[in-house]
Amino acid sequence: MNRLLQWLEDRIGFRSWLKQRLGAPLPGGPSWARTLPRVLAFLFLVQIITGFFLWTSYSPGENTSWESTYYLSYHLPGGAWLLALHRLAASAMIVLAVVHLLAVVLVRAYLPPRELTYWSGLLMLVVLFKLGLTGHWLPGDQKAYWSTQVVTSVLGLLPGVGEGLKQLVLGGSQYNHLTLTRLLAVHAGLLPLVFGLLLWVHLVGCRRHGPWLPPGRSRQPQGTYWPDQVWRNAVAALVVLGVLGGLMWHWGPHALTAPAQPAREFAAARPAWFFLFLFRFRQEFEHWGPWGEVLGALVLPAAAVGVLFLFPFWGKWRLGHGLNVLIALGLLGTAGYYTALAWYEDAHDREFQNAQWLAQKETQVALQLAQSGIPPQGARWMMLHRAEGRAWYLFADSCLKCHSYHDAQGRGYVHPEPSAPNLWRFASVEWVLGLLDPKQITQAHYFGNTPLKEGDMVSFVQQDMPEAEDDEGRRIFTPEALRAVATALAAEAGWPNLDAQLVEKGRRLLADDSSGCAQCHKFHDAGELGSAPDLTGYGSLEWLVGMISDPNHERFYGHLDSQQQTMPAFLVQPNSTNPAAVPHEVIEALARWLIAQRNRPAP
Repeated sequence: MNRLLQWLEDRIGFRSWLKQRLGAPLPGGPSWARTLPRVLAFLFLVQIITGFFLWTSYSPGENTSWESTYYLSYHLPGGAWLLALHRLAASAMIVLAVVHLLAVVLVRAYLPPRELTYWSGLLMLVVLFKLGLTGHWLPGDQKAYWSTQVVTSVLGLLPGVGEGLKQLVLGGSQYNHLTLTRLLAVHAGLLPLVFGLLLWVHLVGCRRHGPWLPPGRSRQPQGTYWPDQVWRNAVAALVVLGVLGGLMWHWGPHALTAPAQPAREFAAARPAWFFLFLFRFRQEFEHWGPWGEVLGALVLPAAAVGVLFLFPFWGKWRLGHGLNVLIALGLLGTAGYYTALAWYEDAHDREFQNAQWLAQKETQVALQLAQSGIPPQGARWMMLHRAEGRAWYLFADSCLKCHSYHDAQGRGYVHPEPSAPNLWRFASVEWVLGLLDPKQITQAHYFGNTPLKEGDMVSFVQQDMPEAEDDEGRRIFTPEALRAVATALAAEAGWPNLDAQLVEKGRRLLADDSSGCAQCHKFHDAGELGSAPDLTGYGSLEWLVGMISDPNHERFYGHLDSQQQTMPAFLVQPNSTNPAAVPHEVIEALARWLIAQRNRPAP
């Protein structure tokens, strides 16, 4: 090794250069404040290294971007953590770069002759935002696709050049294979090159003018770069790396959503957090029409960056510097306010919460399907043509038009005006007990917003059941008896871990003529079809398939008149008039999915 180092020294002066750099004197002495730009340089190196290894497995394209990101996240050893580190390091760079810029403004380190250093740093911050934006678009999932659509649609509104810019970004009139190819070229090629050139200009300026020091502090050298400053830089970099590792451990490495579906609206689409302020700020101008969107999303942000560029020109005066500080703090405060406002509104927006829940469930279905192998046609085709994917879309597009699917805490899909019962934990003991409660049965959770509110079942639960007595004058439907009935029906549905004695008692009650249940319902050998839904196998796979296929069959609600029959048949039949009708295997897949959700503690 010594011979190699000496060989390099003889030809390029490697040892002399390294000794000069590490032994350089430190004007004013070592400082923790100087670690911030070094940590930023370290994070940029992390981005380059992780980005390179991600690039080796990523393939841009309509049928390859999601698929390769899925491979990175779930099959490549360490790929998910590599991707998470790349993503979080990008966020950390933006946060620290903003802090560094604010510090530069506060201490007037932007004044001549450091204005070129300041401008290069400001441009690097702009490039960082662009890197974050283009990286957010690369996975090819729903989140990325719809975020791309929002940005390019705003670009298209620019007068004269808008449509040309939009086509330049998309590689055509709409999102296609070239879109992701161009985004990768910009994200992994052009922008890092620009950032590197700006970093070189920045470092040359810093080297030439030396570090900024507070007034009155001596610029006499105190110590050397090695080891006095190096160990501080190393500690700061390790602390930041440790924080990123903790965040990865807390949040988990996975962020991929379902594959992009251009034909399906994605109401849960949001930009990356560092663009959330601009997303919300733009909404303030939407009522002005297209020009308002251009003003809020492009013109005013560009004007704000332009004002930051002008700081060195009037900052040499005390009043001008004070104005610069107010502007910088005002811009940061505005960005923070609109970011917090966006988070707050989303957290209290039921429509967004519903959309987010739908996105999470769609992602779960896509990942489960991908585990069995993604077909050559791609993940998008997989979701649209495999039974499990079609079953999910049937549930999201048709079932949730009328039903809710949420727990008592509101977790899940809360329909604003449900016209059918809540399907969460359908046919469980708790669900059936609620149905048999005189107060709950007429609430929106059950029959409150349905034609059945005026039906025989409600009348029986509210009037007949509380007064029902056996031949000896004893009350039939005691709380224990109601729980037994509910437990028996839950057993029909296949719910696990039920009390066998309660199941048997409930079955006897359901079949006993004195209870009144078998007078309308059929339950195994007791009762007949035609007056109320068959309770045999209630809530089971076979029962659910039959109910979804044709709810107006004699076994279910065939006894209702046409005005009361609000649920259509979803099984494809020769005389079917429902455009959402699907084959039997899709309905069975939906029923299996509903049953599989029973093992989850929350929707």
